[in-house]
Amino acid sequence: MQLTIQEAYQVLALFENKIRSLKFDGHGRAHDKSLQIEFQDSHYFVRMIQRGRAAVAVPVRAVDAIPLVSLLYKQLLRNEPHLRIDDIRTMVDRMAGMTAMGR
Repeated sequence: MQLTIQEAYQVLALFENKIRSLKFDGHGRAHDKSLQIEFQDSHYFVRMIQRGRAAVAVPVRAVDAIPLVSLLYKQLLRNEPHLRIDDIRTMVDRMAGMTAMGR
């Protein structure tokens, strides 16, 4: 599953506990893949779904999300080299605010 830059900001907001859940639909060449991530008090629950296949569900302990957070920051800095880490944090906050308003 590949994330768009915008989705990467949203996933980062989720793993930094700024939002509780996310759902992305319409991924893949056939637009038949979706990704759901939800914070469930002590862990994150990640579910990947592709039409015609069994869903893949993985619980992720909060401590195991730390390398994912690091990877997301690293990739966002790589994709947007004109930004500093503080800029990315500001944009994560803005994305979290927009995501929360849209619910």
